[in-house]
Amino acid sequence: MDVLAMDKKAKPKPKGQETITAQKQTTPKLQTGPRMQVIVVGAGGGPFEDGATSMLVRSTSKDWTTNCLLAVDAGCHLAAMARIIEEHTTSDSKRPITLKSGPFQGLSLPHINKNANALHITKELVQTFVITHPHLDHTSGFIFATAGMDFKRQKKLAALPSTIQAFRQFIFNGIVWPNLSDQHGGVKLVSYYELTDGGEPTIEDGGYVTLAEGLDVMAMRITHGNCRLQHFSHTMQGDAEKRPSRSYSISTAISTTGVPRDLKTETPPGGGYKTEFNTERTFSAQDDECPVDSTAVFIRDVASKQEIIIFGDVEPDTISIRPLNKYVWEKAAPKIVAGRLKAIFIESSFTDAKEDDYLFGHLTPKYIFQEMKSLAAMVQALGGPPNNPKKRRRLVGGKSTSSLYDGPLSGIKVVIIHVKDQVFDGPDPRVTIREELKGHEERERLGAQFFVSESGDSFYI
Repeated sequence: MDVLAMDKKAKPKPKGQETITAQKQTTPKLQTGPRMQVIVVGAGGGPFEDGATSMLVRSTSKDWTTNCLLAVDAGCHLAAMARIIEEHTTSDSKRPITLKSGPFQGLSLPHINKNANALHITKELVQTFVITHPHLDHTSGFIFATAGMDFKRQKKLAALPSTIQAFRQFIFNGIVWPNLSDQHGGVKLVSYYELTDGGEPTIEDGGYVTLAEGLDVMAMRITHGNCRLQHFSHTMQGDAEKRPSRSYSISTAISTTGVPRDLKTETPPGGGYKTEFNTERTFSAQDDECPVDSTAVFIRDVASKQEIIIFGDVEPDTISIRPLNKYVWEKAAPKIVAGRLKAIFIESSFTDAKEDDYLFGHLTPKYIFQEMKSLAAMVQALGGPPNNPKKRRRLVGGKSTSSLYDGPLSGIKVVIIHVKDQVFDGPDPRVTIREELKGHEERERLGAQFFVSESGDSFYI
């Protein structure tokens, strides 16, 4: 059954927002219902840290058991989960309790304290954190959570090599954070697992690796802007000829290999790191080719072979110094034609009002549609989507997020994540983004359904 349902505690919505949250649904039947559950622990892109990007994925073929949850990014983690748990429990609930609503519906929790229950979920149900890139709004929740972990179950940090290298040098180095890793004399609380761009070549069936119960993963490198920082001083001086490049990302200057250009690192006797910083940074033409790596994560339900894609931060190919999204779409298109790819979780950090020069490696609704049109063209070239009857759902307020058009992406759900938090008076950016997506779909008629996620949402796919 091809459905997408959201489950969260009902909250009053300002007028015009009622279609963001779909009608509440009980946990689907495992045999015939949706195949995967995606819990949006954090849907934001900052600057507020309490809801930064963080997701948990579960195969519905598995119960709430050890290693049933795969974490994808963790800008927030324990505090956000504790808040979600609190929203779906009552003060007079006896312990242990089984949650009867919310994204963790059906889960038995052993403690009275919400924080203890959040940590219980991390300790017992999450084995692997897939990190799309090392920026703090995608990693700080994981880093902080390590302080509450124990050594009975070593956690796995799975990522592309550039992200692993960033953690080795800049996080678990005994300076920014204790070396909790299994390398360079660390305490082995966290093990590194390097994912291969495009899948493991020695593994059949697409190079997917199993990282949670019932879930296989394949990672593809994408681009999240440029790491050069020189442009900020020029911008402040008002030099029109030296305005920031539209593809730049606010980031430490890390090369494509993950090694900082101005950081000399040595391993002294006995392990650990010895670092020397070049404080007189110089820039050259080479700095113009300093793309920031991010990741598109393909997640496959083992039982049904159905898939979703979760994107880390990403910029549009049309303005990228290293356009890589097209390769993700080349992988995705045949999966859509075969009826296996069901949903795409992708960022829209800003509304369409944001100028290209200040996107800093992010997307807006108009660029999401540029990317979706590229995907749609590939789907059409392969013969189009499967000819399944289109299913429409009624949402809160009697409105439907289903597209009115049976286009090449008919049946695909596009879930927006990483929306920058509202910090000024005016319209809620999530509402604006939803309306802009609706307008683009009315013009382009691709057939996809669009949802703007919020922290605490649960998508059954």
